Amino acid sequence: MSCPGYFNGIAGSWRAAANPESAVSFGGLPLALYGLRDAIHNWSPWATFSLSPLGGRRQGEGARVVYPKHSSVSSQNKSKHPQSLPLCVGFRKEGEQRAGEGFAGLRGYGFPRIQRLALLGWAALVSAGIAGPALDPPVREFAPGMGWTSFHFPDAPHFIHVLRLDRWQPGWEFRVWLAGGRVCGLATVTEMVESASNQPPLVAVNGDFFQTKGAGAGDPRGAMIWDGELVSAPSGGTVFWIDPKGRPRVGEVTSALKVTWPNGHVERVGLNEELKRDRAALLSWTFGPITRATNQHQGVEIILEPNGDRPWLPLRVGTVIEGRVRATLQEGNMPIDPNALILAVPKKLVSRVPHSPRGTVLKISIATKPDLAGVRTAIGGGPVIVKHGWNQIPRRPYFRTNGLPYSILHRWDPHPRTALGWNDRYYYLVAVDGRQQELSEGMTLHELGRFMAKTLNCDTAINLDGGGSTTLWYDGEVRNYPSEGIERRVSNGLLVVPTAPSRAPPAAPDRLDLPPRLPHEREANAPPDKE
Repeated sequence: MSCPGYFNGIAGSWRAAANPESAVSFGGLPLALYGLRDAIHNWSPWATFSLSPLGGRRQGEGARVVYPKHSSVSSQNKSKHPQSLPLCVGFRKEGEQRAGEGFAGLRGYGFPRIQRLALLGWAALVSAGIAGPALDPPVREFAPGMGWTSFHFPDAPHFIHVLRLDRWQPGWEFRVWLAGGRVCGLATVTEMVESASNQPPLVAVNGDFFQTKGAGAGDPRGAMIWDGELVSAPSGGTVFWIDPKGRPRVGEVTSALKVTWPNGHVERVGLNEELKRDRAALLSWTFGPITRATNQHQGVEIILEPNGDRPWLPLRVGTVIEGRVRATLQEGNMPIDPNALILAVPKKLVSRVPHSPRGTVLKISIATKPDLAGVRTAIGGGPVIVKHGWNQIPRRPYFRTNGLPYSILHRWDPHPRTALGWNDRYYYLVAVDGRQQELSEGMTLHELGRFMAKTLNCDTAINLDGGGSTTLWYDGEVRNYPSEGIERRVSNGLLVVPTAPSRAPPAAPDRLDLPPRLPHEREANAPPDKE
């Protein structure tokens, strides 16, 4: 039972009875009343209803949806949304009084004031058990094994878009995509979808956090394996990947990339990143057309080419390749050949690195811990918000948090969020709208973890880049409401693309299997670590 919904319903019933024209249009009471009103009008035992923050009316006859002021949905596609958004509140049929005009509409059915009071009070009591979203919202299936639904928690407010993917439905797979095909590049999710024309995506969301400024703008913060090629090295943070057996995995991954000289000297290196003061970087053609090594750390650039017929590009985890030195230059900003690698060494390390004349053969070990050998798809993110079915993010502590870094504080502030979760049967891609007062304020990571664990029944879930980056695309357009009013350009994305059938699917249910619990409600007997 939702106590806030109960008391809001009781209070709303008396406000509505005293002044029907001022009745609020959201909350448990209007839901019960609108269902009651529709049942009376149609002589049905009860009417089906559910929620949406769009301020629209019930689907069907006379349906109208009011879009937020900064909606990214184009006007020519808005007509699709009453059908694609199964959760609506406020409705009328042609010729009826507008639902937004409050509860005075009951007068049209010939109810005297005393009966209106009785019905309103009864509706408030009923609303105690149904305040909040529909407990089992309908799913719109847009492809075999793929469905979309949404949740609205008006008291928060939270508006959440959920894509459900059947893990055992053949014909699709996850694929990551790099903006513009380069590490130092930015693109919207829609632009990434359009560029993946050889394998048109069915679904896409934004991916990892990324560098926003400097020569490495667009560089993903964590690991990225694109069609088997390691294009961004792990940084010790959380990574989601699909193992060689097709199973989802998540965990902290560190880089073990190193270069070995003929004399035995070993140098740890980064990959496709802006040159740092105390670490050399290995740059491939995927980094960009030039090295961009013109900052204060610029030292030398060693150009490497294949050593005979030895294994070479693309860079794959678990391999050791050999590169022969073609030249060593100090100019910086060198062009990168598609069949070459450049080892950029900062000036602080130039004296430590052995002299490398033309023809020197260097061994390059492409390794990670844990070993991601054979992995074709991996993307960074974090933190893990659900593990073994338990929410991993604690509530905001009661002590003062002033002075803590943003990387910690952002967990406890409501923001737009993107997340990926799964259980034995389904994957869930989730986008939470935020920073829009009339629509959705966003979620804390604690609230998001609770929603993924308790409402979607995820065994595991990982947070992805959020804020203005949060974007969910499917069926030809962006379906959420980006907080900046337009899509933000991001570094990479997680796509769902069609593939050849490989597995026989079990029978799929028609609706989401959801328990009747809200993410902000506490279970009476939940152990402390479930919070």
